[in-house]
Amino acid sequence: MSTLKTAIFPVEGLHCAACAARVEKTLSRLDGVHAAACSFATLEARVEFDPALTSPDAMAAAVERAGYRLLAEAPAPEAEADDYAQARRRTWLAIVLAAAVVALTLFALPNQPRLGWALWLTATFVVVYCGREFFVNAWKQARNRAANMDTLIALSVGASYLFSTFNLFFPNVFGDEAHLYFDSACGIVAFVLLGRLIESRAKRRTGDALRRLMGLRPQTCLRVKADGQTEEVSIGSVREGDRLVVRSGEQIPVDGEVEEGRSYVDESLLTGEPMPVLKQAGSSLFEGTLCGDGALTMRARSVGSQTLLARIIRSVREAQSSKAPVQTLADKVAAVFVPAVVVVALLALAAWLIFSGNATRAILSAITVLAVACPCALGLATPTAIAVGVGRAAEKGILVRDAASLETACKVGTIVLDKTGTLTEGRPTLAPSSPDNPLPLESLGETDRAVLLALEERSTHPVARAICEALKGTAPAALTDFQTLPGRGVCGVVGGTKYFVGNKDLAAEISTAKIAKSSDGFDIFDEKNQIIFGTTDALLSILQVEDRVKDSSASAVEELRALGLDVHLLSGDSAAATASLASSLGIAHWRGGVLPTEKREYVRSLRGASGGRLVAMCGDGINDSAALAEADLGIAMGSGSDVAIDAAGLTLVRSDLRAVGDALSLSRKTVRIVKENLFWAFIYNIVLIPVAAGALIPLCGFVLPPSLAAAAMALSSVSVVSNSLRLRRV
Repeated sequence: MSTLKTAIFPVEGLHCAACAARVEKTLSRLDGVHAAACSFATLEARVEFDPALTSPDAMAAAVERAGYRLLAEAPAPEAEADDYAQARRRTWLAIVLAAAVVALTLFALPNQPRLGWALWLTATFVVVYCGREFFVNAWKQARNRAANMDTLIALSVGASYLFSTFNLFFPNVFGDEAHLYFDSACGIVAFVLLGRLIESRAKRRTGDALRRLMGLRPQTCLRVKADGQTEEVSIGSVREGDRLVVRSGEQIPVDGEVEEGRSYVDESLLTGEPMPVLKQAGSSLFEGTLCGDGALTMRARSVGSQTLLARIIRSVREAQSSKAPVQTLADKVAAVFVPAVVVVALLALAAWLIFSGNATRAILSAITVLAVACPCALGLATPTAIAVGVGRAAEKGILVRDAASLETACKVGTIVLDKTGTLTEGRPTLAPSSPDNPLPLESLGETDRAVLLALEERSTHPVARAICEALKGTAPAALTDFQTLPGRGVCGVVGGTKYFVGNKDLAAEISTAKIAKSSDGFDIFDEKNQIIFGTTDALLSILQVEDRVKDSSASAVEELRALGLDVHLLSGDSAAATASLASSLGIAHWRGGVLPTEKREYVRSLRGASGGRLVAMCGDGINDSAALAEADLGIAMGSGSDVAIDAAGLTLVRSDLRAVGDALSLSRKTVRIVKENLFWAFIYNIVLIPVAAGALIPLCGFVLPPSLAAAAMALSSVSVVSNSLRLRRV
């Protein structure tokens, strides 16, 4: 069985939402393509396909037959800059010449009819040179029996130019109605080009976050050779296990671990956390982060596409090129928009000819309808907001799997939190000794401390590391006959004496010592996690282990409640420990001692009783993956397992629950912007198309000139993109 593969391809030739819809439809029809989405905002197509049934070459060939180009990789920044510079030159040339044509038409032409020939020459240059792309693209669409925004522009510019040219050469045919409208032809070209230039610049800003992330990737680094010397190599030649040197002010080249050195590292563009993080021996390093005022020697752990930065970039690109459910209506309208506008223009032409007999008014009304209609605003309404929202989320250390997850997040009313690793640090540490503990760690002599360290150094239990940290500076004793007793602890022999470290059951099995009593006469052993160290005839120390609550957890839970969410807590830990944590954080709904399958059932029951409010699950472990998949929205902590992350709609790069509130708040604002964009795009076309057809002429005599119609059309697209860019300030 073949495995589906997801790929993102830049697309050339997209000029409106209808273009994106045609590319998407072309790809979706191919055998082996499971799903396809083409974004007019990012100019990319996201394709999920079966490599055994189709290939990128086959997809590129199909798209080319439809009149577009599917590229293997994005054009180089230099090429994009050159294209933008050429477009800017043509735009300003069109604006200057159009302004001259308009001025001469208004003030000089009535008194100097011969100026018509100069206007014709100027308009010919503007239409043929500055506006040639409209006609070329419209012809490509016509050859494929399709139409797009360029079709409307080419028809409106061509009609006004040809009608004016006919009146210039044959002034007696229409008599008094033989006016010249070269100003309309030039004005439409100039305003559309200006609108596209501003739109292109604004759309580029929607991808700033992704470009900043890609700019974090260094090109070279210093690798330590076998003889201890360093050599400068390309990042692509670095392999897992290589030793690398990072100097002060340089970017970390790959993911890895510090072996030598000490420095503060700026991880803000990766995690959203503004404060530099201290890195020393054993600390994790991530590609693209910035080394501070100290040098580090590191061991490469993940390279190439496996680094955290590479995964973030891939995640952001996939999310920005995906489609939100709210876009469905706009896509359906965009697919039939251009043919519908052409029909409306023809109806306006016929109506004015039939009811007024004014051929000039009829032609101008049709031209104005073609010039004012704007499928671009509909096509940009959702993807630009999604692109900015996803990029802004990435800057805050929040990865969005797809646009649907971002839309779902705004509807969440209930959130279920896992305890370990979500609200707590996720790693055991030694708690301060209780006053009732007769055998604290501090009471051990040097010999016993050395034995305890020797046992824990060989243990693989997570608690062992915490105990070793507490015994730092002690030399381990010589140990023999070491044994691991699964689920209970470890034991070994030192100097002929058998020692053990483990739970209460192991202590009762190995030691003959009586269970210690508290001052009140009760067993000092309770339901909390305790580690007992002793010999066959004596208990030497009782260690209390805890999983500390994160400093940010209390404020994060408060933020979630402030957003109107019902907060629930689930944990596989004991009911007493879960209840204690829930009480300290003010969480009213909790359950302890639950298995992974029970977590899933709990989430399912909440969904059934939510009354339409969606349920989110936040966790970080493999045991949370089933619950994450069951929830309407899964939220994985970035420090958790890959299984949990793969099952989640949102992933928090930094293990800070406050990012959940940020994500849900950003989602609500993004969806609100999308709805605003769609509202204005629909209202714009619904109102202005009838006005352009002349609906107000019988009522108040208002006539919308074609050039102003083109300006309004351009403004609609720019306003939608500009509204989306407000999310950058969230």
